[in-house]
Amino acid sequence: MKKRSDVIQDAQPSQPYDTVDENDGASFEEDSQNGYEDDASEYEEINDTHRFHIAMNVFNLISILVGLAIILVLVAVLVSLATWLQGDVSQTLTLFTANIK
Repeated sequence: MKKRSDVIQDAQPSQPYDTVDENDGASFEEDSQNGYEDDASEYEEINDTHRFHIAMNVFNLISILVGLAIILVLVAVLVSLATWLQGDVSQTLTLFTANIK
């Protein structure tokens, strides 16, 4: 059975972390010397993506509400049709039974 300290040591990476940025191959120190242009553009990109997701969710909500309204209208039309059909059938049967007597 392993001791807790052995498990912690096993979880540590065997090699130190690489300081090279995967996008352009420059080290983090060089990026900090270049300024914050990359950070600002990355923030704007994240902000634009966030705004797009919010707009997409708003349009999803609107489409769900419109769909529910359409369903409610169709149910009301169906209930109206059933009520009309019930009244028409009872009137037709009344006419047939009156003619038979």
